[in-house]
Amino acid sequence: MNQDVTCDNERDGWNNPFLRIGLSLFIMTVLVNAIQYGMAFLIQKTLPAFADSSWYTYVLVIVSTYVVGAPVVIMLVRSLPVIDKSKREKKPLKWYTLPLLLCASLLAMYLFSIVGVAINYLIGMLVGGTSLNPLATALGGNALVPTVITVAICAPIVEELLFREVILERLRVYGDMTAILVSALCFGLLHGNIQQILYATALGVIFGYVKVRTNDIRYTIGLHMGINLIGSVVIANLALTGNQYITMVAGMLIIGICMVGLIAFILGFALKWVDFSKFSKGEMILEHPIRKIFGNVGMILYLLISIVSCVLVILSMRG
Repeated sequence: MNQDVTCDNERDGWNNPFLRIGLSLFIMTVLVNAIQYGMAFLIQKTLPAFADSSWYTYVLVIVSTYVVGAPVVIMLVRSLPVIDKSKREKKPLKWYTLPLLLCASLLAMYLFSIVGVAINYLIGMLVGGTSLNPLATALGGNALVPTVITVAICAPIVEELLFREVILERLRVYGDMTAILVSALCFGLLHGNIQQILYATALGVIFGYVKVRTNDIRYTIGLHMGINLIGSVVIANLALTGNQYITMVAGMLIIGICMVGLIAFILGFALKWVDFSKFSKGEMILEHPIRKIFGNVGMILYLLISIVSCVLVILSMRG
């Protein structure tokens, strides 16, 4: 849909959505780390037994990220102007589309995760150590109930509301593609380590595309839940049983998902299920997109703190 566009030459300072979003995510990252360190100190001093329980890490994540951090960002950016949603019709997906999207998303996650593992392996060789996915290390184990609550319920709901319902929608004034890519990168950077940044950004692009095409956040929440449930709960627990036959079943399940995902990608482009021609060009033109998006103190601080987090993870490989 073509629209009349104007140059964005007045939205500076706090009215610059890129600055406000970047600064808000920077504040969130600082708050999350401060709260986690503070809570960990208090729990160790007052409830040392709880520090050894399966709920300990999950409670730190839920309180710092989903109770405090994400709501702070939403509060700071929600006043940014958004295109009138009443003009957007919700477009339901066909019954078979969501399972195909789920498989395609899992394929993207596994492929980019492999790239991340390879990069981490090379870095580990250089620094004389090894590297694991920090999330898997922190949340790994047999704590099934807290894992499901945190990873498969809380994370998808809060993160989709934040990145696809709040941030993406406030960037669509610059065009759907800009909104998808910037919100996906912001989503990826929040994870703070190379492996997760890569696959979370890829997933953010898919989620953003689905949100723009359907105008319905329920689909991206459902996709996000399915991915986290299968990847972080089902496959992880099957692989950690130690039984070679169950591990083989997990491997075959991954292969089957990836094959369906590949077919979904091929059919999506061949049958034009994936169609970028209907994307809105937006109401504002970014004359110098890279400079406008990243050349502000908010995005610079957010990029820097994400880089620092990646560096700290790399340094931890030496431990």
